[in-house]
Amino acid sequence: MTHLKATLRLYEMNFGRNLFRRNDSIQEESPAIQEKENAIHVLNTPISGFEFDARPSRVLGENGIRTLRDLLKLTYKYGWNRINKLPHLGPTSVNRVINRLQQLNILDDEKGCYLYKYLDE
Repeated sequence: MTHLKATLRLYEMNFGRNLFRRNDSIQEESPAIQEKENAIHVLNTPISGFEFDARPSRVLGENGIRTLRDLLKLTYKYGWNRINKLPHLGPTSVNRVINRLQQLNILDDEKGCYLYKYLDE
């Protein structure tokens, strides 16, 4: 049974259909809807899911920043310099957070983020 599910998942990845939907009718979603759903999923990911160093993860959590959405709301409103003002989080830790988000293609080189437009969703 496991092999069958793996085969079906591989087929899904190659042909873009979700074979485990409960609906009998397969509805094609527009790319905009899929992008929005993916963005919301990424925004709701806990900070621990991004594999930051231990110190930034701990300090962000202590300051109430539990998800990527919380972090991006803060930076969207006040800029990335606001993160430097969190207690026990220095410039080196902030740079490591920024570099990790850039590695994951969440931030671009100018510290802009395509997810900002989905923060209120």
